[in-house]
Amino acid sequence: MSSACSTPLTRVPVARPPSQSGALEGKRAVEAELDTCRAKLRAVEAQLLEVLEEKLRLRQEVEAWEEDMQRLVRQQVESQLQRESRDAPGAPVDPGTVRTHWIRFPLSRWGRWR
Repeated sequence: MSSACSTPLTRVPVARPPSQSGALEGKRAVEAELDTCRAKLRAVEAQLLEVLEEKLRLRQEVEAWEEDMQRLVRQQVESQLQRESRDAPGAPVDPGTVRTHWIRFPLSRWGRWR
């Protein structure tokens, strides 16, 4: 007896084992999450760069302000010393207070800026 089949042969799709198809979906999900994290990282890096540039700009402003304040205080001290020496011509003068070469008031006295 010959068993002949009258239906033509068709290609039956072979289903992937569940572990393999789940692994591919998992891989895609992890890659998508990685892309999202990379984009967030780039955004945070850009924000950090902006903050550092702002900090540098503010530090330069503070340094300029310190220099201006030192110059102003030095001028006021010298002016006061000149007035005092002019008002009391016969009074003895302490050589250490006659002329102040510079006065420095670091901001660290009021708060830590550096």
